[in-house]
Amino acid sequence: MAITKIQSESLNLADTYDFTGTVTGAGEKNSPCFFSSYTGTGVEISHATWTKGEFTTEVFDEGSVYDTSNKRYTPGFVGKSFISMGLWFYDASANIDVVQIAFYKNGTSLGTFETTFPTDVQRHWMTGNIIVDHNATDYFEGYIRGETSNGGNLEVPASSGSSTNWRNYFQGFKVFT
Repeated sequence: MAITKIQSESLNLADTYDFTGTVTGAGEKNSPCFFSSYTGTGVEISHATWTKGEFTTEVFDEGSVYDTSNKRYTPGFVGKSFISMGLWFYDASANIDVVQIAFYKNGTSLGTFETTFPTDVQRHWMTGNIIVDHNATDYFEGYIRGETSNGGNLEVPASSGSSTNWRNYFQGFKVFT
């Protein structure tokens, strides 16, 4: 059915309509949004200790919702956000047992993502994703914890010194209000 002019009394909501033009104003934008990365020289994660993620390089920050000084995402709206964190872990002795990442809301853990390593692996990738309800002033942070069989530290290595290699990241965006 071709529609040349829409009048509310002429639309049958039981019909299926095929739009070939551009529909504007439908849906929501996924902003505010941010993507931050860790590109430093290496962060040591002490054995069995929660350590805040060092994501201090903003790749983009639409809406100024990520603060690199305190490494926090503050959405600025009431609704839901998708938040994600991904990290490479390294232990030269290949004694990594367990690595956990956690998302914190207003200083309280929302839960953890955990992975157990094979016994002979020096490097391992891990990611966690979550959709959260929040108020405009709630804030979110990413934390990391690792256990090694030798009680040593894990390292989150830098992203190869390249500003375009973002293998260690913390990001978030608006899902809906």
